[in-house]
Amino acid sequence: MAAPVGPSYSLASIDLSRAWVDLVKKDHVVATTRLKPDADITVRYGVRLSHQGGSIVFEDFVEEVDQSGSTEVAESELVKNIKETLSRCRDAEGSSLKFRVKGPFACQLQLVRTMRPAPAFGPSERCSSRPPPYDSSTDSFVTGPLRLELRPLLGRVKLAGMTNDWDIYHNMSPADVRGHFLLLPSLSERSNWRSQAFERSDCSDMVLLCSSIEPPGSLVLGFNSIGAGASQNHIHCHASPPPAGDQALTESWVYPVAQASSIASVNFKDSVTLSWLEYPVFSLRLSLKAGSSDVMLLGHVLHAVLEVLAEAPYNIGFLNQPAPMAPASPEVFVFARAQERATTVPSLKMGVSEMMGVFHAQSHEELDRFTAPGGENPMAVALREVSIEHPETLWRSIKDKLTLELTPEFTLRS
Repeated sequence: MAAPVGPSYSLASIDLSRAWVDLVKKDHVVATTRLKPDADITVRYGVRLSHQGGSIVFEDFVEEVDQSGSTEVAESELVKNIKETLSRCRDAEGSSLKFRVKGPFACQLQLVRTMRPAPAFGPSERCSSRPPPYDSSTDSFVTGPLRLELRPLLGRVKLAGMTNDWDIYHNMSPADVRGHFLLLPSLSERSNWRSQAFERSDCSDMVLLCSSIEPPGSLVLGFNSIGAGASQNHIHCHASPPPAGDQALTESWVYPVAQASSIASVNFKDSVTLSWLEYPVFSLRLSLKAGSSDVMLLGHVLHAVLEVLAEAPYNIGFLNQPAPMAPASPEVFVFARAQERATTVPSLKMGVSEMMGVFHAQSHEELDRFTAPGGENPMAVALREVSIEHPETLWRSIKDKLTLELTPEFTLRS
């Protein structure tokens, strides 16, 4: 069978785009879940290959099953409606993903994203990224029917300078026809079985992994703390291709936060710049000066920032975008939060994707509301609502810590 055409991307010299094709061919990108906790409806969902107009394409699907996994069941109205919507939305390339923009922000509708198991814990308290005590007996990554050892290990990487080996698995929650991956410190070491908190070693390791993305800009890496989108209490990050949809919309599209101007900035060792951005949610950009390769300093500064955030919910986005007339270099974006959900979008548990400027609608009605012409941008409103309070105070605290506590070789320059 010929391979479908999709985006090309690799991480640490591992061709994840080819690995994704192989996974789909072998029916690995399939999972079963209870559709709603209060409804006796079980579905199988995922990504498969389909023939469309003489071509082979990726296709997302949902089908109702009984307890034995058989599809010979009387289909519920809810599943019928989902399938009819998927069919109606599906384009010539097999994807039911809808992509629209309003101002700098983008919104996607991909109903198969909503097919996911319940989170490992309930709604998070306001202003807390502190995870529950780690318990391996309830960790779905290492126990139960969804444990990662049942999936193919796509790679185990340790680049020069990294503290830990990192495992790469495909992700089913959410599912995405273009590919979605989990990155986590290797499960082969029991010391890596720990809660969803970003440690000093994770900061440097992820910056190094980000710098290995090829081609530059083909993947975005992200971390969600507790209270900021995380649903599983095991240290992990995500990797996925940037938004895709109408080529006319996306070929020159840039993440909104990457376009934001700087309110204030400080420089370190004439190598790393930390900038407070003019953006609806409190955002920091950590970037390397053109020609610098001091990615370890970038990791040190990131860890110092997270220490100041303490228990505030936060997200981290990692990009490796090419710059005009310069090679690609990693950029890190940190978002400080006050809460996980906005009252204007109560259905959406907002994570790093939304912070970067890509929202995920849960229905056609929500997609229309997010992107309706005229009026204030609902996505900007939602970001403002979840932003941390007293941003000026936070910025001063971050500058003070970096000035007073970084070791001499990382002295604040200006």
